[in-house]
Amino acid sequence: PSTYMLELQRLCAGGGAGFSHRIYGRRHLEAVLLSLRKEGLMVMTAKEYLSQAFKIDKKIDSMMEQSVKLRSMATKTTTILSDLPGSATKNPHKLSDVVVKLVEQEEEIHREIDRLVNLRAEIYGVIQALEDMDERLVLEMRYMGYHPVTEIARRMEVGERQIYRIHERGLRNVVVPSQSAGNVIECHEMSKSGKMS
Repeated sequence: PSTYMLELQRLCAGGGAGFSHRIYGRRHLEAVLLSLRKEGLMVMTAKEYLSQAFKIDKKIDSMMEQSVKLRSMATKTTTILSDLPGSATKNPHKLSDVVVKLVEQEEEIHREIDRLVNLRAEIYGVIQALEDMDERLVLEMRYMGYHPVTEIARRMEVGERQIYRIHERGLRNVVVPSQSAGNVIECHEMSKSGKMS
């Protein structure tokens, strides 16, 4: 393993005797993660792992918007081609190009939906593996329901600071599944504030 990998493993393991979150804080961890990524290694914190579903969900929304625009373009192109005299021989590939792009876009959407369904099932299993019920509830509402801290606090009938503490504790206890695609380091994100972005 590289020097950076050993350093990250030490950080994630708690650093051993003399380890201090005050010394090795967020910036140090981010610097080590960046160095590992530059080496081509796949490194993921618990927060990054849990946040994947939200990002894929937003990506699908964006792709579906693009699909609607492509459908609109296809409709307009059909109307223009049918209304122009002799237009069938002027640009026969224009409509087919739009249709091909539309089909490719929708195939990609279906692949991303399948990926999201599988990932959400995996994340749900990871969250349910936590022993503490409060940690399970907070992480499930945050990373599967996409609820803001204020809403989670309201539902659990506790203060927002308590939610932040439970959230940070839950991230520390999450075990990120190993991935065949690369090296995934099981590591929680160290932050003095414990705030959720």
